[in-house]
Amino acid sequence: MEDETPIPPVESGGLAAGPTPLPFGSWPSPIRIDDLVGDVVRLSEPWIDGDDVYWIEGRPAEDGRSVLVRHRGDGSTTDVTPPPFNVRTRVHEYGGGAYTVAGGTVVFSNLPDGRLYRVDPGDAEAQPITPAGAFRYADLRFDPRRRRFLAIREDHSASDIDATAAIVAVPLDGEHPPRVLHEGPDFLAAPRISPDGGRLAWLEWDHPDMPWDASRLRVAPVEEDGSLGPSDLAAGGLDESIAQPEWSPDGVLHFVSDRTGWWNVYRLLEGPRLEPLTPMDAEFADPAWIVDRSSYGFLPDGALAAVGRARGRDRLFYVTPGNIVGEVDSPYTEIGTLRIGSGRVVADTGSPTEAQRIVAFDPATLATSGVLRHASSVAIDPEVYRAEAQARPASSLARQNTASSIGGVSLRVNVFCWLG
Repeated sequence: MEDETPIPPVESGGLAAGPTPLPFGSWPSPIRIDDLVGDVVRLSEPWIDGDDVYWIEGRPAEDGRSVLVRHRGDGSTTDVTPPPFNVRTRVHEYGGGAYTVAGGTVVFSNLPDGRLYRVDPGDAEAQPITPAGAFRYADLRFDPRRRRFLAIREDHSASDIDATAAIVAVPLDGEHPPRVLHEGPDFLAAPRISPDGGRLAWLEWDHPDMPWDASRLRVAPVEEDGSLGPSDLAAGGLDESIAQPEWSPDGVLHFVSDRTGWWNVYRLLEGPRLEPLTPMDAEFADPAWIVDRSSYGFLPDGALAAVGRARGRDRLFYVTPGNIVGEVDSPYTEIGTLRIGSGRVVADTGSPTEAQRIVAFDPATLATSGVLRHASSVAIDPEVYRAEAQARPASSLARQNTASSIGGVSLRVNVFCWLG
């Protein structure tokens, strides 16, 4: 766990003594600019592999380089990717899903050359496993039955504007070029292999739609030679957006759909029959600007942990399929990628009063069990914010506000704003 240097609350006679008129921008504050931007990193894409937790750190001090970091079960934290590697991808231009880990073997996308590299346990050297060329890779998953990695690949050889998208299989040893498993749609995402290795699910959509407008979830059998058989449409279409397909440990396909007007979690049962698991006015996905987002996962007891945005903030839910959806009290208003695996639960989180951090949760209660990494080494005492509010009562840090009507139409709009 990490320690932070606290910024103490304001002493009596400071901000808490009452508002004093001053020129704009000259208000005294115990929070310095360096406290906010000095020793700060950007945290994203947490991942779990056995006892280890991984994440990406965007480091301004290293010219913005994205570094893959490993936090071991013994509490030690080390960099996996040394300079000049930059763990990013530009698939769909916005990237995401730039790496994966399986059994200690790391495969990641290197931004400068677009190639995939492999780092084996105990090996400090990264080995390229895809050929050089105008390719981009993302949304990586390991296919253990065939000892290969699956990925979305964009081929920009013919045009840097209209790339050719494909789901490819990348040999673990990199001795052969990636094998195309599926292509045709303008965009592809989320190749997810079933636990038994017998089926592959993925998302696809075409121009002019964006994935949050209309997308399709397809499932195909994986043949003995590793190719795909004919696929079936599992969900989605012209009037439905599908996101985040995942297989449960017992092989049931789950996904998020906006068929009700809200992005809720469903599972596809025999029949086929679609069962809603989170029937509520909340968004259990966000617009897929980047790939490989994760807002739910499967707990050891068979339930789901899920993040839904409702009433202006992210909320953590414990979901028992076919039974209950219960909200878990959480101090975090922003919960990014939620990962569950090997009996562990982690996420990148934040709030208006707490900088971004990688947090571990108790898988039994979903209570915070520890902070693995702070985005900043400086902590701001909550009393500072209370002193600010007392000094300027009209101010509010990220306060939720509701508009009751716009243009005569009644509606509810949640916004965060600073009123000074």
